[in-house]
Formats: sequence, structure tokens, C-alpha cells
Amino acid sequence: MRKRYPFSLYAYALMPNHFHLLLEVHRFPTARILQSLLTGYARRFNKVHRRRGHLFEGRYKAVVCDRDSYLLELVRYIHLNPVRASLVKQPGRWQWSGHGEYLGKQKRELIDSGPVIGQLRTPARYEAFIRDGAKVNYRAEWHPGDGAPFLGPGRFVKKIAQESIPPPSSRRITLKDLLKSAAAKSGLSAEILLARSPLFSIAIHPMSVVHCKKVNRLRQVCHHWVGLPLGLNFCAIGAPPTMDADTTH
Repeated sequence: MRKRYPFSLYAYALMPNHFHLLLEVHRFPTARILQSLLTGYARRFNKVHRRRGHLFEGRYKAVVCDRDSYLLELVRYIHLNPVRASLVKQPGRWQWSGHGEYLGKQKRELIDSGPVIGQLRTPARYEAFIRDGAKVNYRAEWHPGDGAPFLGPGRFVKKIAQESIPPPSSRRITLKDLLKSAAAKSGLSAEILLARSPLFSIAIHPMSVVHCKKVNRLRQVCHHWVGLPLGLNFCAIGAPPTMDADTTH
């Protein structure tokens, strides 16, 4: 996946019911990278465990961070998560994180250690830095709200906030809004898109074969972008949704 969507990974921790990633994007946005990662994982997990349905609850939360100011602190914060959650007493005992790679005890080749080791110089100094962080209590600044999901000095936050492209957030979109958008872009009515099958639609609506192909194509697109991340099959995407239902995007 990293060959298709290059990014740098500086820290990660897989927890029992969530995970943390500290990554730096390059050519592709965070949303594209996470969509590919979570979709691929959900499909593989469902196949191995012979299950159906969505795997992740809701949308991920992303915070835009200033690397120069917070790189080391965030690496320490993430790799100490298992300790603060009382899962282990030492970060090195939690095997589902990037901590071991910095110490040379794991060879997963997931971590891009250059920027961190470039500042701390040696694995021993990195380990001491992480250990000292265990004494630091909860800091509210590391948990900005959805209204301003930025972490950095004032000038950085102001610059990001003024950019035309909004930062990734946990915004939600309803199925009703998704249907309106699909109808507007395709030139088809909402009733046609909600029909259970193109053949059934022909019997009710004066819809041509071209329209049938459009409906099939739209369902394929919805299955790829909506169904797969939620673990829904193609038939479930084709079924009429409840208009007051809400899903995450």
C-alpha cells in the first residue's frame, strides 16, 4: 500500500479497541491513505474470520500536527499508550507498537526512524526519552476538538485554518445527502437510484438501458467507497436505505 500511496510512519500503537498512527503524508491526503488501509484490513479480517458487516465504528479522527514542534512528543505519547492504559508496565513489553523498531528489537520495517533518531542520536537516548515521558500527566492540548483539529504553535494553527482545503475531521454525512449528491451528478432521480434492481426499475419507470447501466455503475462506485469500508456487500448497498439513517464518511 505504501508503494501506491507513499507516506512516512513515525509511530503506531494497536490497542484493544482502537489504534494510533503518527504519519506524514506526501502526495496523497490522509483520507485516501486511511481509506485504503482500513478497507484492505476489514476485507482481509472478514475473509479470515468468515464474518460480514462493518469492522470499525465510525470515522477515524485526524489531527494536523506541526512536525517541528511535536514530533518527539507525539512519538512518546503514542508508544506510551499501552503503559497509560495499564496493559503493560513498560512500553517494550507491548509488541503491537513501533517502539521495538526504534530499539532495534523488531525488524518489521514499518517505522521511518530517521527524523526521530536524527534528533535523539541513539536508540539508548530514545529509550530514555520515552521512559521520562511516563512521568508526564495528561495534557489537554494533545486532544484538540473537532472544531479546530490542529496541534502546533499559533502561527501554524492560523496558517492551516486559513487554507482553502479543510483538514481531515470526523464530520458525518447522512445517507440522504449521499443520495442527493449521487442523483445530481448522475442526472437520475432518487426514486430510480433506490430501486432494488434495474429490471424492476424498467417495469415502473420509463428508463432506458443506458440509465440501467448508470445505476449499476453508481452502485459499484458506492460499494467501493461506502460498502467496503463498512463491510457491506453489493446487495446491501443496492437496497433502499432508511432516509433518516446516518452513516460516517
